[in-house]
Amino acid sequence: MGFAKSTTDPEQRGSWWKGERRRPSRRYLILAVISTVVILVLANVLMISLVRHGTEGKKEVASASGSKPLTFAIARTAGGPQEWETYAGVVSEIGRGLGRPIRVRYLPDRRKVTDLFGEGHIDVAFVCTHCYLNLSDVRLAKILAVPKVKGTSKETAVLVVDSRSRFRHLNDLKGATIAVTDRTSLGGSAYLFWLSENQKINVHTFFKDVFRGSTQERNLSAVSRGQVDSTVVNRSQLASWPQSSFRILTASPEFGFPPVVVSSSLDPKLAREIQKRLFALEPGRGLRKGGVILGFVRPGLRPYAFARELRRFVRSPSEFKRLDVERGDG
Repeated sequence: MGFAKSTTDPEQRGSWWKGERRRPSRRYLILAVISTVVILVLANVLMISLVRHGTEGKKEVASASGSKPLTFAIARTAGGPQEWETYAGVVSEIGRGLGRPIRVRYLPDRRKVTDLFGEGHIDVAFVCTHCYLNLSDVRLAKILAVPKVKGTSKETAVLVVDSRSRFRHLNDLKGATIAVTDRTSLGGSAYLFWLSENQKINVHTFFKDVFRGSTQERNLSAVSRGQVDSTVVNRSQLASWPQSSFRILTASPEFGFPPVVVSSSLDPKLAREIQKRLFALEPGRGLRKGGVILGFVRPGLRPYAFARELRRFVRSPSEFKRLDVERGDG
């Protein structure tokens, strides 16, 4: 009995087998073409829908933000640059509360603040005390609020040394080194020269060297690392360091913290609304938890009287040697 050869044997496949292969291939090709057309049609419909939706969204945003943006400037923050994140959150929270667009400008060069206010480029600003005094003198800005740091709204300038050092009193620093900051810092060189006048000492002969550092934070780092023996800073700068890091040898009378100011030309009703929202801020609600800023309050009676006294002792930074400090605030 013989067996017929299998028609599925590849070696024996004839033309009919090839024909059978072509039929499903044609079907698959037709299905692929139809599927592609359907997908393209659906894609076009989806794109048209998205374009329409996007256009409507832009109109709504434009309508909601039709009012002129308020310009906030951040030139100085109590607690140092570490608190810039806190102040950015404050600005964002106020913008949401007012329902107005906000433009933020960071001003590392504080000397430009008065000019920018005078030219109408700034509505609200966080400024250093020295800048506020200058703005107040020419009536370009009014104070809205002051920050509350560690339970107080008052600042003091202090002369500090490393807590592990041998220095216990101001007289112990005779022949030692000290670091100060630039000419806009009342808690820096201005306090040092005020102190020298009241203590009847000559800064340039009492200290071995007087160095100029770029910021109070850098000067504190230099003291901590032993690069310089002492420095003069605002007490609030110590808030971001462990409590036992420095020893305070002298402290000034109190004066107001770097304030929040508003342009004198801003609508008074809007200024009061901004002030109201500043007073409502607290950690976890507009303020960063764990930060040194605990809120904003009204300034006290004549809070900047001593600051005006300090301003008389501002000196040019060219008087001092430049302090080369490693980057980083320690």
